[in-house]
Amino acid sequence: MVIWHLFRIFFISGLLTFSGGIAMIPMLHTELVTKSNYLTEEEFYYYTAISQTLPGVISLTLACFVGKKIKGWRGLIACALAVILPAYSIMLILTILYHSLPQNGAIDGVFTAVRATAGVFVLEASLNMGRITAKTTRKVMVVIGVVFAVYVLNISVLTIIGLTFIYAILLSAYDYFWRGGGRA
Repeated sequence: MVIWHLFRIFFISGLLTFSGGIAMIPMLHTELVTKSNYLTEEEFYYYTAISQTLPGVISLTLACFVGKKIKGWRGLIACALAVILPAYSIMLILTILYHSLPQNGAIDGVFTAVRATAGVFVLEASLNMGRITAKTTRKVMVVIGVVFAVYVLNISVLTIIGLTFIYAILLSAYDYFWRGGGRA
């Protein structure tokens, strides 16, 4: 019963959200954390953060983590299939339709509406994740600094990721050597 419910949650989220895994996060949060109590908020956003850092499709990675956590390997397979099937089916149908329909203003308008909606989903997911993860002043300042660096100073996202990696290593070394984090 739980596997079928997980399948339904991920299938519907894959069917109704556009622009990938980030846009699914608000709906999945509501279904998995608020309504079904399958995960805590911390667990949900932990899996979401890991899914974003690993290579591959975020929604599929998140579905695999959540399915495995809740129902083991059977849950993983059910959630993975549930995320893949809507996207595959929709893309197959849309590709056939796109090549058979005239390219006029109505088609262009639909794609514009989908892009705008996806942006709202991504913004909502960012705000919700920020509320859970940015609990200290230092973390809030890091987020503001990254946004400023990318959008105002026009620093490449890859540069930001590299600097963040170096910052994490230095912070870990500081904790390990100077705060005694390495003592058994």
